Amino acid sequence: MRTPDIFPGPGDPETILSVCGLRTVFFSHGQLVRVLGDVGFRVERGQAVALIGMSGSGKSVSVLSAFGLVRANPGVVAGQSWFKGVNALAVLMGR
Repeated sequence: MRTPDIFPGPGDPETILSVCGLRTVFFSHGQLVRVLGDVGFRVERGQAVALIGMSGSGKSVSVLSAFGLVRANPGVVAGQSWFKGVNALAVLMGR
């Protein structure tokens, strides 16, 4: 997978949060359901960001997934998420 320009890597001091290729899958009614596919965004120091969309569009799941806090059973998350230079998914999901 090509890494988009939105992902500067963990060493960029101006980037507070960088999410790239975030994908989340839930298990529902005996099958896997993709609820997020290839989400990416970056928040730089001093910047305010709002996620907007219709009800059920994935705003909350995007943020919860970025920090490894999805509670669905099972909530499978893939992609990269760096918070202040730390791999948030690896730390919080025990990877």
